[in-house]
Amino acid sequence: MISFRFHVVSITAIFLALAIGILVGSTYVDRALVDNLQTRIDRVSGNLDDRKAENDALEIELEQARGYITPSADFAVSDRLTGVPVLVVAMRGVEPVAVAESVRLARQAGGIVPGVVWVEPNRNLTTKEDLAAMRELVGGSNDAKSDQLWTEAWTSISGELAQSPAPDLASPPGQEGGTPVLNALIEAGFLTFDNQGNDGVALTTLAGRGARVLVVTGSGLTDDLTPVVVATNAAGGMVVAEVFAPRADGLARGVALRASLKPPTIEQIAIVDNADRTEGRVASILALAGTPRVIPAHYGYGPDADAVLPAWSPT
Repeated sequence: MISFRFHVVSITAIFLALAIGILVGSTYVDRALVDNLQTRIDRVSGNLDDRKAENDALEIELEQARGYITPSADFAVSDRLTGVPVLVVAMRGVEPVAVAESVRLARQAGGIVPGVVWVEPNRNLTTKEDLAAMRELVGGSNDAKSDQLWTEAWTSISGELAQSPAPDLASPPGQEGGTPVLNALIEAGFLTFDNQGNDGVALTTLAGRGARVLVVTGSGLTDDLTPVVVATNAAGGMVVAEVFAPRADGLARGVALRASLKPPTIEQIAIVDNADRTEGRVASILALAGTPRVIPAHYGYGPDADAVLPAWSPT
């Protein structure tokens, strides 16, 4: 006869066997899983070490390349703009160091560069006072909008660059004739002139000499550059250079620049999408030095760029 004690012992033995089986099985599985994970971790760690070593080597190569590009910039542009008058126009908000370096390289190239004309934030003419002041300066109609007024202003400046107006005896010494509209816009605060440490060359020096124009803008700016580009491109040709900065929306180099220029304007000028870098600033100067005038193209590293630099030609 099977007693109650037998049932208790049997049930206890069953549960004990189950517990031992689970313990042994889970220990085996866990150890195998741990070993597998450890192998994967070791493999990933090794790959990371390899990638870090490659990145370190690339950083060294990049620094060496920069060490070559920056000192060679002066050699690359030397004598490319000898005696060529250049008006540098920069949109306020652009990195000043990039603009100053562009001016320095243009002077190194032998160009006649008075300095930088900065287009100030009130360029958008958002107030009635600014609109009225601009209309008075350029003789615009009472219903003329901001773009129309700026087009008229830059058209007048283009005329001053191409042909010297009659002398103005009421102007201060050294400022007779020359660039009255450009000077008036500076006096009104729509533009600001910075001679970049050179007091020997005035803006009036550019009058009547068919100056070439370098416009420096930034990828973070949304200005429609059409008024300034259309009007001043008629003188000696124009380069529009973008100081690129990465944006949250992920726009690539040159995308914002191309969007700020409307057809057919963009086909008539040279654009540079990497003026934040030495090679881009060199490209700007070499593009300005085209013979007999600036050759239209897109230079830089953007997706639509034609080349990094203009094709080499003898000076």
